Amino acid sequence: MLFDLGGVILDLSFEKTFKAFAEISNRSLSQLETAFTTIDFFKQFETGKITEQEFRVSVNRYLQTNLSDQKLDAAWNAMLLTLPPSRLAVLKALKLKYQLYLFSNTNSIHIRYFDELVNKVSLTPFESYFNATYYSHIVGMRKPDVSTYHWICQQHTLKPEHILFFDDNLGNLQGAAKAGINTYHVTHADELFKELEFQV
Repeated sequence: MLFDLGGVILDLSFEKTFKAFAEISNRSLSQLETAFTTIDFFKQFETGKITEQEFRVSVNRYLQTNLSDQKLDAAWNAMLLTLPPSRLAVLKALKLKYQLYLFSNTNSIHIRYFDELVNKVSLTPFESYFNATYYSHIVGMRKPDVSTYHWICQQHTLKPEHILFFDDNLGNLQGAAKAGINTYHVTHADELFKELEFQV
């Protein structure tokens, strides 16, 4: 089993980050939503091609603001919501029967904040719930690139047709399907984990 993080295990709301940036800049919600998917520095940060400080400078330049690191990071992390302990319990039980892997399009600012969320609800490191965890900013690749899925399979000698991939983003699922991986579109994370409980 291959899991996405945000929108699957971690509750996520991009809108909260868009609203947070809109409130402290002259950019509209629609402008920010478009920027997130089209402006290069977001993808560059997700693939580790620019540093945190280079990212912050780019955001301030785009927003035409002079936000402190703390204020910018707070707005950027606003999209990261709750991490229900019940989902971690299901993952822990699933790992006793299945190989579990995680791949997330993310960045160092988000992961540092996410680690704080994990520490509040779990006594063990997040990585311990999986056989392996992969983050785009560390491996230098991101979904939905087909080569990303091939690379994950190669790391563990996995056959794509033996993998079930859980993601809330249709584009990511389409990339995985092109790589021969079975996919599950997560529209309600709570419902997914109720279904997974039956596999324990």
